[in-house]
Formats: sequence, C-alpha cells, structure tokens
Amino acid sequence: MKHIFFTLTLVLSHLLTISQINILWDDYPGIVYNGQSININKDIAGFDVYMHCQNIGNSSLGVKFRRVILTGNDSIFNDQFCDNNVCSSCSGNDWSTTIPIQLQPGDSSTMKPTFYFFSSGNVKIRYYVLDVNDNPLDSVDVEILNTVN
Repeated sequence: MKHIFFTLTLVLSHLLTISQINILWDDYPGIVYNGQSININKDIAGFDVYMHCQNIGNSSLGVKFRRVILTGNDSIFNDQFCDNNVCSSCSGNDWSTTIPIQLQPGDSSTMKPTFYFFSSGNVKIRYYVLDVNDNPLDSVDVEILNTVN
C-alpha cells in the first residue's frame, strides 16, 4: 500500500509541475483561445494578428511555433511570423521555427502573423505552440475572410 501511495504521489507531483501555456488574442484580452478559432474579417491587403503564448506553469518552458495552412480557397497571400526574437517569412503549407524561446513562469511570447493579401478569399491557418522536441502543447486556428479588391 505504501508503494502505491508513493508512486501516485510521484506521478501527481510530476503532473502538477508540467508547464502549461495559454494562447491569448490581443484584440480580446483575458480570453484563452487554446484549441479554439479566431475569426477575422478584413477588407485591407495588409494586417497583423497580435497573439501571445503565456507560460502558466510553475517551471521554465522552451517553446517553438508551427504554422499550417489548412485551407486557402484560391486566396493569394504572403505571410510572416514574429515571436519575441525574430520575424521570419513563412514558406510552404507547413512551416516551423527552429530555435526555441525560453519562457519563465508567467512570461509570454509574441505570436504575430503578418499577412499581405493579393486577392480576396478565405484562409484557415492553425498555429501550434510546440515544446523543444516539436511535440504540440496546444494550438489556435485563425480563420480570415478577406475582401480586398
């Protein structure tokens, strides 16, 4: 019985020390968008989507980011992704950062996709927050309806 109790205590303490993240959209502060969709309607060619990834755990956490285009509906656009350290032009349908950012408990990293649309259309993109081994911690979908002429 003591062995089972000790094992359960170790497992529970390990689970409580795992760092966790929240994904926040700056347009609506305080709302957590983990696993949710952000819907955006724009009629301009270029714009930014300001989001943050916050470490809500009790220990330091290394994170990377991944962008996957889920649908494009014939819309033509360029995009880049910025974090706390650098802005990178995204390429292809599946793009990832290569260098992790270290987040201390309570700290956050910018997640700023920048878009430039050349034609109207719908776009659905999933942004993943990854651990240092490229395992997904969470994600947010960004759905954009752009009516630029």
